[in-house]
Amino acid sequence: MTLSSTPSNILSSAGQKIQALLFVAVSPVSLNEIVDLLSIPPAAAAEEVCALQDFLQKTGQGLVLQEAPEGWRMTTAEETAEVVSLFRSTVLVQKIRLSKAAVETLAVIAYNQPVT
Repeated sequence: MTLSSTPSNILSSAGQKIQALLFVAVSPVSLNEIVDLLSIPPAAAAEEVCALQDFLQKTGQGLVLQEAPEGWRMTTAEETAEVVSLFRSTVLVQKIRLSKAAVETLAVIAYNQPVT
């Protein structure tokens, strides 16, 4: 199915793959990386990225596609900033994680403490 015959509310197979890549990527993904990973021509990759960007915008998703100097990245939509910020601060308060070194240090301290 080519992009031109794909309805605007449905992503093509390549568009779905690009969406998945950008969703799990820690840093921006360049167009060249998309071309290499999907084995598609650069023009097709650029067209698919634009189609994904339009899809996210037109369907009112909580995610948006942004172009950065290093490539493309998926971020949360501006409209969701308040709830995302609230969630992140709640998670940080509830789940304070210690480094491996800190856990080892606490284990040594606990082991050497006298038992009463």
